[in-house]
Amino acid sequence: YGKHELSYTNAWEITRRSQHDLKLSQDENSYNDTISKHLTKIEYENRIHNEIQSFVDENIEDLQNAINFWMIQYDEEIERRDADIVKIKMTWETLTERRRSLVEVYEAHKKFVIERRAVNEERKRLAEILKMQTKAAIRIQAWWRGTMVRNKLGPYKEKKPKKGGKGGKGGKGGKGKKK
Repeated sequence: YGKHELSYTNAWEITRRSQHDLKLSQDENSYNDTISKHLTKIEYENRIHNEIQSFVDENIEDLQNAINFWMIQYDEEIERRDADIVKIKMTWETLTERRRSLVEVYEAHKKFVIERRAVNEERKRLAEILKMQTKAAIRIQAWWRGTMVRNKLGPYKEKKPKKGGKGGKGGKGGKGKKK
C-alpha cells in the first residue's frame, strides 16, 4: 500500500506539477502575449511620439524661420524709416531756413509796401488837393471872367472905333477876338 501510495502520490505530484507547469506555461504565454501587445503598443506610441516630435520640430523650425524673416523685415523697415526720418528732418531744416529767409524778405517787402502805400496815399492826397485847388482856381477864374465880361471891364470892355484909317473902321479890322 505504501508503495502504491507513494507511486500515487508521486504521480499525483507529477501531475500536479505538470498541471502547475501547464498553468504557468499558459500564464507565461498569456503574459508574453500581453507583453507582446504592450510592446507593440509601446512601439506604436514611440512611432507616434517620434512623428509628433518631428512635426513639432518642423513647425518650430518653420516658425523660427518666419520669426527670422520678420525680424529681418522689421530691421530693414526700421532702417528705411530712420533714413526717411533723417531725410524729413533735413528737408524740415531746409524748409525752416527757407521760411525764415522768406519771412525776412516778406517783412522787408511788407515794410516797402507800407512805405510805398503811404507815399502813394500822400501823392494821391496831394493830387486831390491840387485837383481841388485847380478846380477852385478855375471856378474863381470863370467867375472873374464872367464878372469882367458882364461889367465890360479889362480886355472885355467895349472898344471905341478909331477915327480915320481904312474902311471906316479903326485898327486892324474892327471888333474881333483877341488872340
